Amino acid sequence: MGTILRTLRIGRVFRLIKKQEKLQEIFMTLIQATPAMASLVLLLMLLIFMFAIIGMSQFSLIDLDGASEMNKHVNFQTFGASFLTLVRCSTGEAWNSIMFDSSRPRSLQYQCEEAEDYDKIVERGDDPEDTYGPKGCGSGFAVAFHLLF
Repeated sequence: MGTILRTLRIGRVFRLIKKQEKLQEIFMTLIQATPAMASLVLLLMLLIFMFAIIGMSQFSLIDLDGASEMNKHVNFQTFGASFLTLVRCSTGEAWNSIMFDSSRPRSLQYQCEEAEDYDKIVERGDDPEDTYGPKGCGSGFAVAFHLLF
């Protein structure tokens, strides 16, 4: 019964649009702009897709233990996490902290393997997806990557 009442409330909005000529013009403009907005959204998703793949190739081995913003949910280790991280960056939500975590060099407070890469991990016989194993440091490319994005 509650669902039916909510549906009728939405009907009030449509009746209001029919009565008000200016609102009807705005609504029709919105309807006509929908295909263009869909194309724009598709282009944005393609851009995020490409940058997610580049981010995975460059920053997937970053040590997340000493990072301030990057964690098990915000990282470039898998495509899904990379894609969602870039969506978050595109909204402006702490993108600069993610950039600084991605470019973080080795220091006393941040112990990471500087020359770590996927091939070296596999050569040692370690699992590259092991979150407790040795991880790589950030890259200077991270600043350019995030600013380009």
